[in-house]
Amino acid sequence: MKRILCLFDHYSRTGYGIVSEQLVAYLTNHFGTKLGLHIVATNYFGEPTQVVLDGVHTVYVESGKLSQDAERTPEHLKQDDFGRMVFLERLTQMDFDGIFIMQDLGIVTPMIPILKQLKADKMKTNRKQFKSVFYFPVDCEVPVKFFEGIEFFEKLVTYTEYGRKQLLCYNPKLNIKTKVIPHGVSGSDYHKLDSKEILKFRGDYFGDAAKELFIIGAINRNQPRKDIPATIFGFVEAKKNWKFERRPFLYLHMSPKDAKGWDLPFLLDQCELVEGVDYMFPRSDDSNLQVDVATMNKIYNTIDLYISTSRGEGWGLTATEAMAVGKLCILPYHTSYMEIGMGRCVFMEEMLPVCGIEDNTIREGSFFIEVAEKIIECYDALENRKYGQELIDKASNYMKNLRWNEVCKQWIDVFKEMY
Repeated sequence: MKRILCLFDHYSRTGYGIVSEQLVAYLTNHFGTKLGLHIVATNYFGEPTQVVLDGVHTVYVESGKLSQDAERTPEHLKQDDFGRMVFLERLTQMDFDGIFIMQDLGIVTPMIPILKQLKADKMKTNRKQFKSVFYFPVDCEVPVKFFEGIEFFEKLVTYTEYGRKQLLCYNPKLNIKTKVIPHGVSGSDYHKLDSKEILKFRGDYFGDAAKELFIIGAINRNQPRKDIPATIFGFVEAKKNWKFERRPFLYLHMSPKDAKGWDLPFLLDQCELVEGVDYMFPRSDDSNLQVDVATMNKIYNTIDLYISTSRGEGWGLTATEAMAVGKLCILPYHTSYMEIGMGRCVFMEEMLPVCGIEDNTIREGSFFIEVAEKIIECYDALENRKYGQELIDKASNYMKNLRWNEVCKQWIDVFKEMY
């Protein structure tokens, strides 16, 4: 058995959690008892457990938040939110054939000097050596410091060609060990529903007036990079110029308040938008992480238009999920969106340079006037022109090629090559 120590979100409805759930299931099903995954799960708070995935094979999962102090771990990695301390402890204490990390660059690069030293120490004492695979998003033009030391990993996997190009700008020699594997979408989870079912859910979820609404769905986390205010300001501007029969309604599928984001009710009040009349948040809970997949599929089916004003994306799972159910999407023309949306979505192209205080990284923001223009353009395209349906059809066909079973075949090849 090849034993692999993993570090990523698991047992959570974050983007990383959704991806890891699929990868772990397919890898375990394919390799069976030949592969043993030991997962340090970033957003899992339970006790360590053996998880049975297919009725036969198991993976070991433990929390990345419940570690004992390790002498060799420097202060800046202790008690962090990303499981690095637990991961390094396990790699110190135990021998593995490989490590598999799926996380942001800025979170992983501080670990690299420690990983190098661990590998050297194991070699000196004739302990088993481990091979390393790093799967990561690139959501902006990356400052050099975030790539420093990345040569340590034997296999580098990015989500997109955009990410690969950013990596090769740092070091063209890394091309030989770099691979692009996109995210997938589950056809059983996200698919088009019967019109009667959609109509019923629309009334149940959005109220009796739902027939009169043109529902614009912003389905994202309330965090700085997602730039929810740009969506709201664009909606306000579109509302001023609205001349259509159905009135615009903004559905914000996210936490109304977030410690790392905005107090959105306060912002919406300043924009003179009325909850229940102009906008709403999820009905039954305060966080999109708590909505089950079946309900999420119904929400995607019910909205009329998907919009994101994110300042940069490594992939954009909610956009591809919306595309999979047959929704027209408005996306900014940058980062991963250029690839997943090209010829299949409506782009906002007038980007403004912005620098987030959370990481001091320059990204691209959407201009609220253009946001408004694209909302109005999409209403017209959906109501009066075949152009909107053509984009939807192209997006739906594109997503059929990104089913998880096809994507995970590439991961099976990576694991065969590396371990």
